[in-house]
Amino acid sequence: ERLRNSACAVSEGCTLLSQALRERSSPRTLPPVNSNSVN
Repeated sequence: ERLRNSACAVSEGCTLLSQALRERSSPRTLPPVNSNSVN
């Protein structure tokens, strides 16, 4: 279970990083879709 949880956390972190990069690259600033889950 710990391994699964850590893997999920890593995957979520990667998605958040990719999302942040997309927001930076994109001229239009869009609200984060996972803002609720992050907080």
